[in-house]
Amino acid sequence: MRLDKLAWIAVLTASLAGGCASPDVTGPFTGSPHYYVVDGLTMPRSRTDFADDLNGDARVDNQLGAIAEVLDGQGFGPSGLPADASLTLLTDDATLEHDEHAAIVWQGARDAEPVTIGGRLESGRFTSNRTRTTLAPASGTVALPLVDGADPAALDVIGLEIELTPDGADGFDGELHAALDPAQALSAAYGALLQMLAARPLLRSLVIGAFDADGDGRISLDEFAASPAVHALAAPDVQLFDDAGRWAPNPANDHKDSLSLGARFHLARKER
Repeated sequence: MRLDKLAWIAVLTASLAGGCASPDVTGPFTGSPHYYVVDGLTMPRSRTDFADDLNGDARVDNQLGAIAEVLDGQGFGPSGLPADASLTLLTDDATLEHDEHAAIVWQGARDAEPVTIGGRLESGRFTSNRTRTTLAPASGTVALPLVDGADPAALDVIGLEIELTPDGADGFDGELHAALDPAQALSAAYGALLQMLAARPLLRSLVIGAFDADGDGRISLDEFAASPAVHALAAPDVQLFDDAGRWAPNPANDHKDSLSLGARFHLARKER
């Protein structure tokens, strides 16, 4: 099988990773906890908003931004906040300035399982392990609003990475990047569409006319998925696994399997 230049680079990188120390910052983590709550969320409005290179091909990825751009154009752009998301920063540096062995504990929704992600503090800015190079991708929950009038959807993501920048007011401006199964994205979008129609009944005839292929006055999941626009927007855009299902971000993108997402949020300090 022929491998192009990017694929050879991926193979070489994987071989080197197998023979040397992991690029990840890993636990156990002994730092003191600093507690924060997400009190603001900004959704992307284009593919390049709040994006990062998830698979190492030197191109930023955020398919969620492309979806939001289309929804904005139709007047259905998402708004709202995640469901009780919180973050705990673990560091041995009380000044929150420099720590080569820091971590964050992310809880993306009230009942979600917390996930710990290692990273580094440099000049007050936290950067977690990178999706494109990590050997142990973080899996967690990210609750995001998908359409106006619907509750945030709790999405199970893989390759979660987070960046924090001090806001000058004892909080942080943050970005998160990750990927999810396109089938889950499709199901979540369908559920959000139905909830939006219940909240905005005046849109019902317009939306049903766009998706109701069999004329029964309803939109099934199959009809929604079969729409050319939905099919294009919900298609995977990055490859993060090999053919055996093992974690292996591939810059060649031979078999795209995941849908990328990114969003910006704000953290306010929370006293415990």
